[in-house]
Amino acid sequence: MAATAGDIGLAAVVGWTLGSPHVGRATYRRLNGYEPVPHQMAPSAALDAWWALEWHLQQGREVGDLVATYLQHWESLERETAIARHNWEGGHSNVGSWCNPWADGSEALARTIIYGAIGQRDPALAGGWAMMDAQCDHGADGMIPPFICARWIASRSLTMPDLENNAEFEEISDVVINSLRAGGPEAAHREVLSRTRDLNPQSALRSFAWIVAGVFFGDGDFSKSILTTASLGGATHHATAVTAAILAAAGSLPSAEWTKPLGNAYVATTVLTAIEPPKSFEDFKHRLNAIPVLPAPRIATPDMDRPTSIEDSSVRPFVTPSHAESALWFWMDETGQTVTGSPHILEESQVKLTGLFRCPPGSYQLAADGAEVGLQGLKENNCFETIGEIEVTVMPHRGNAALVFLDREGRVVPVESIPPT
Repeated sequence: MAATAGDIGLAAVVGWTLGSPHVGRATYRRLNGYEPVPHQMAPSAALDAWWALEWHLQQGREVGDLVATYLQHWESLERETAIARHNWEGGHSNVGSWCNPWADGSEALARTIIYGAIGQRDPALAGGWAMMDAQCDHGADGMIPPFICARWIASRSLTMPDLENNAEFEEISDVVINSLRAGGPEAAHREVLSRTRDLNPQSALRSFAWIVAGVFFGDGDFSKSILTTASLGGATHHATAVTAAILAAAGSLPSAEWTKPLGNAYVATTVLTAIEPPKSFEDFKHRLNAIPVLPAPRIATPDMDRPTSIEDSSVRPFVTPSHAESALWFWMDETGQTVTGSPHILEESQVKLTGLFRCPPGSYQLAADGAEVGLQGLKENNCFETIGEIEVTVMPHRGNAALVFLDREGRVVPVESIPPT
């Protein structure tokens, strides 16, 4: 019988509870079970976010409105989310990673399990929602693992999904799998740490490595998989919850050995506002199974055939104050001087400018008004693909020009502008 969203959610609770006592540990320590044995589930702000999403979908809200929902109903103060919340409250809804020292962290991983669980077995749909959710409080390095893992859960398979030619994640996956074959989890732990020693210890990249280790070393055994991931340290609560969800989605569910110690009470944190969390695991599973299906994001691509000026432009609706006032974009002119300005807008510029930007891996459209744009690999209709950083050249026609990056559904992508060195 196929796993339901409720089954996957309960497995994630098991993983979160197993991993929680070991968060931040830098060393490998083999586990044989819960340590200590719990008498209830470990509370989780990340899992509580599922009930904010439940409300979000019941209201028929779009994926782009997630920040507004979180501001209303989910007051998490966990690391990267706390910094992002400061940005949100200033009206900067799409720059959760701005000035955020933990923008590469793992806090979105367990939160986005829900998209794989309820994603209609459509990995692309689940991954798209997970990435947009992670984008609320993370940069690209903190967005890619939730994107991959939501797709993995939605696939209902132990086979890792396509990594979309992302070299960094392909490399770390190969390192983990080869190390497991050569020396087991301890060897994988040693090798990953040696290659990522400059990273935040609870980075999403490391957590992704521990998830891969648990799934592959466990080879379909739920207990072996989650114990492997929890033994590796770091953000063990998030990584072990995701490992458990992948196993459950593929049909390997937790036994009573794992669920019985948790009792029957769902233990919420205090982050929810005006939303009632489940009281019991029966209620928890029922509500997950009843969550509305994920809608496909609404397409809102601008008309690229009729740009005239920034004041009367098809691009203008995408250059909103929440984007334009959120940060600075950096450019370099032909003399090597640095030019700064509001995102998406080039004011009174008539010289060729070059800017370096970082955005999540994927396919995009570069929409410009009042300027000619150049980018290596630019295809028909100004479409391009990237796995990280891109260099854009802009030659304004006259006066003010506007520039936005759009994803395949026509949504604005909040890119990170990298200062010239």
